Amino acid sequence: MKVQSKNEKEIEQKVNELLQKAKEEGEIFIVTLTPEELKMTGFEEDEDFFDFEFVFIYLLYNHQYKFKYEFNGDASNVMYESQDDIGSFKDFVNVLKQYLSFRQY
Repeated sequence: MKVQSKNEKEIEQKVNELLQKAKEEGEIFIVTLTPEELKMTGFEEDEDFFDFEFVFIYLLYNHQYKFKYEFNGDASNVMYESQDDIGSFKDFVNVLKQYLSFRQY
């Protein structure tokens, strides 16, 4: 059995809190990332895709979880990524953990 570090336990707790809050509220803000930070999470797209200054990332819930990416604060420039797009629920949670690793508490 793997022993979790204090930071891993905090992230796990935060993930559970955010998943519940998204279920209750429908949409919650997670983090703002630069293109470089988004790439560091394993986000894969063509290089042209990363032609933005920053991205706001939200967690949404409407019968399933989704990420909403809002580029450069422009509400008309958004992309959605569902749990199914990523793979399994476990994969989705792992991506959420990656995003949270950039967040300051």
